[in-house]
Amino acid sequence: MKLGASVSGFFDILYQEAIDALGASTIQTFELSPKVFFRKTMQNEFNAMLRDTGKKAASYHIPYGLGFDISRLDESIRQEAVANTVNLLDHAAVFNCGIIVIHASYGPIADDERGKRVDQARRSLDELEKELTARGQRLAVELLPRHCIGNKVEELMSILKDHSDTFGVCLDTNHFTWGIEKLIPSVAQFGKRLITTHIADYLGEDEMHIVPGEGKVDWPGFARALIAADYQGPFNYEINRFPISPEKRIRSVEDSYRRIFKPIFEP
Repeated sequence: MKLGASVSGFFDILYQEAIDALGASTIQTFELSPKVFFRKTMQNEFNAMLRDTGKKAASYHIPYGLGFDISRLDESIRQEAVANTVNLLDHAAVFNCGIIVIHASYGPIADDERGKRVDQARRSLDELEKELTARGQRLAVELLPRHCIGNKVEELMSILKDHSDTFGVCLDTNHFTWGIEKLIPSVAQFGKRLITTHIADYLGEDEMHIVPGEGKVDWPGFARALIAADYQGPFNYEINRFPISPEKRIRSVEDSYRRIFKPIFEP
């Protein structure tokens, strides 16, 4: 597994110097999001960097919010969220992103709504499948924290039940707010449904998305679990934009991967 990272962890929006910094880095795969291309002229420049370096845009994160909540009980709002998602599939295709990451819900969900919300999310996946297939894309439903839909392995797997392998899981290592000890076992539980990752360290409280090596996650154990599961997807760092320069954030990610994971993944 090679080093990957979410571009939004380094830059709010892309500009030429930012693209140059990513191209010069040891990061090999990227997760994109629409907001980083506020300057639309940077789309061609980013693709040029990918061509010149042989790097890849592996995944694309759909925004999360009321306009993208595919679990909404109001059918008109749910259908609007599906339509908004479909509109962004074409943007992801501009960069040949093969994996689309999505949240199954937005905000905390009351217990008495959860079953209906899961059903609505499943209905949305059904409607998205033909659009994904037409573009050669797969959809990774993210494991979410707190009281969101898909906040535990069992519930997330129930959303995917009976769906094709067009659909899988994005495992976020910062979202085990109900027990960090459940992180490593979840790799085997997700099995072949696990198709991408959000990698960041965790202090066992609320999500902070700090650089691996600065928190409490057993990273060697997690890395070995991925190898045992024959995981072949992106190893994608998703860190917060801490008050240091983007260049220093890039170096901190590179140093973390080189120190912790490269000896395991690339012995």
